[in-house]
Amino acid sequence: MERGHYNGYRGRTATQKVLLGFVCVLAVLVVLMALVLLLGQRYIYYSADGVHLNLPFLNSEPVPAPDVSDVVVEILPPAPQEPDVSQPTQEEITDPAPPDASVSAGQESQTE
Repeated sequence: MERGHYNGYRGRTATQKVLLGFVCVLAVLVVLMALVLLLGQRYIYYSADGVHLNLPFLNSEPVPAPDVSDVVVEILPPAPQEPDVSQPTQEEITDPAPPDASVSAGQESQTE
């Protein structure tokens, strides 16, 4: 008992299979390009000649040393120094006043 042209599922056609394969390959390529652009930014160089990809494991030439002939050295005047307050002055060292005997005796009785 067939009803018109609705005679059941017959699977995908060959065109649908080819298109599905093409879409899958395209999706994989887009993901790979995104990863290359995100993770490979430090290896991509833009110059007047165009875009260059410089991968360290493919480069057999040693990296040349940077040119240091144009270095500018600026000599600054010395900073003013503040007096060191941690060391006692000459006046504090030669203080002629003897310590108060009553204060020192009171401190010894309190510590014992």
